[in-house]
Amino acid sequence: MKIVLATALTLLVYACAAQTPSTSAKAPENAMAKPTAAKTDTLRIVDRPSTERVNPSRPATKASTKPTVVEYAEIDLDTANMPLPFLIKAPVGSVISFDQGVVVTAPDTTFSILIDMSYSEMPATIAQRKKDAQENQMFLLQKFIIDKPDILLYEVKYEGKTEYHFEMAKDIRGTRYYLHDQWIPGHPFTQKQVEAMLKAAGEAHPRP
Repeated sequence: MKIVLATALTLLVYACAAQTPSTSAKAPENAMAKPTAAKTDTLRIVDRPSTERVNPSRPATKASTKPTVVEYAEIDLDTANMPLPFLIKAPVGSVISFDQGVVVTAPDTTFSILIDMSYSEMPATIAQRKKDAQENQMFLLQKFIIDKPDILLYEVKYEGKTEYHFEMAKDIRGTRYYLHDQWIPGHPFTQKQVEAMLKAAGEAHPRP
């Protein structure tokens, strides 16, 4: 009887051992995979310092130094207070005002021409204006850049700073007009700006 019981117990132990899974068995094929090397490389590229992304053989791009082009249009001064029978070129957006004459001023104040009515008071000549410039104790004359009977362009010092001015006498349909820059406090004109005004004054002409 004892031998029979021992044999039965032995068979039961073997049966249980056969049903228990082995801890060394392979994981199922659909188990979650570890991150791949490709994913890790992608992250390294994103995080790479910018100095590694720049091609050292390619020169750095310089900021554009191209000067701003100012667009001009003809202004009919017949519409001004104290109408004048001619047209003059000025930067687009310029306004017309009156200050001892008709003043045409650009929005950025880099252009301001005065057709001066005070020249009707004799002696109203460019020669007299030249004398005035030479004797002015505030705007100290440095030199004349253009010195002609009907045109002056000159350099002065005002409060230690250099600025430029012009004077022009121009005949239009038998009437003499005097044009010069309109001084704007705090906005001294450069030589280039005054030359642009002088050109516009010289090209003033009657309406067709």
